Amino acid sequence: MIISAVIFDLDGTVLSNEDEYGAAFKAVLRLLGKKVDKRYPHIGGIGVKENWPLLLSKYKIKTKRTLEELTRETQNEFLKRLGTVTFKKGFEKFITAFKKTP
Repeated sequence: MIISAVIFDLDGTVLSNEDEYGAAFKAVLRLLGKKVDKRYPHIGGIGVKENWPLLLSKYKIKTKRTLEELTRETQNEFLKRLGTVTFKKGFEKFITAFKKTP
C-alpha cells in the first residue's frame, strides 16, 4: 500500500501548546478580575469557546462579554505566545522516519 497523504490534528497531537493555552486563559481571566494559580484553568481538548461557560460558572464571573468575545480574546492571547509552542516529543523523529517510508 502506498500512502500519499497523512492528516494530523495539530493541537495536542503535533503541537505541545497546552501551556500557552493555559496562560492565555489565565490572562483573560485576569482581565475579568480573577487571579488563577492553576497551570491549566481550562479543560483541554474541548475547545476555547466551550470552556468559557464552564469558567464563568466555576469562577462566578459576571460579564457582558459574549462567548465569542471571550474566545477571540483568548485566541489573541494564545497568538502572543505562539513563538513558544513546540512539537510534541517524538513527532519530529516520527515524521522524519515516515518521510523515508516508501
